[in-house]
Amino acid sequence: MDERIVFLFDRYDEVYGYRRIADELMSEFGIRVSRKYVLHRMRTLGIRSRIRKKKYPYKPCQKTEVYENILARRFKADYRNQVWETDVTEFHLPDGSKLYLSAIMDRYDHSIVSFNISRHNDQELTIEDLRNAIYLNRGSHPLLHSDRGSTYTTVAYNDVLRENGMVHSMSRVGKCIDNGPMEGFWGTLKSEAYYGKRIKTYAEMKTVIETYIYFYNMKRRQENCTR
Repeated sequence: MDERIVFLFDRYDEVYGYRRIADELMSEFGIRVSRKYVLHRMRTLGIRSRIRKKKYPYKPCQKTEVYENILARRFKADYRNQVWETDVTEFHLPDGSKLYLSAIMDRYDHSIVSFNISRHNDQELTIEDLRNAIYLNRGSHPLLHSDRGSTYTTVAYNDVLRENGMVHSMSRVGKCIDNGPMEGFWGTLKSEAYYGKRIKTYAEMKTVIETYIYFYNMKRRQENCTR
């Protein structure tokens, strides 16, 4: 189902939303599904029609390293530590400050390999997360997929990958489909542990995230795993 949704999304130059894709699934493949279900799958895959998406000009930083998209929409891995993907998300606190969460996901079973929390969205946040993931999985050399955010294009970040025999794959600017599972996890985390909760401090938010990721890896993910 996901492959056909992506196929139709690409065919119509990324301008079709969930309503028209649901109609096309019926017309093209004879698949009758609700529009609400298609919306859910598109959010999980990180797909949004270009009509609704507000774009901002991309300004590349100096001394950056940019790589091709090797992952190329390969949504499933064949074994553990074959493909990792990483991203950073933010949480707003009542005092106006922010908490940043970096996480690395294993594409094989969508488990969270490693994560790091900070008040700052900088290369220390992502590099420490990467080093921890490598340490916990010594001897593994997965492909790492990310977007082209400034923390992932630094020489320092990519030096860590080279030192550990890892290859870097990157989504093109504005093309976030390959980051779909990670985006899906952010949505699940925030809907189940953040939105509507009365979290007042950085320390409290940090504890909530740590507790939730432990729950996700040890219980929730297994309950939803189809392998």
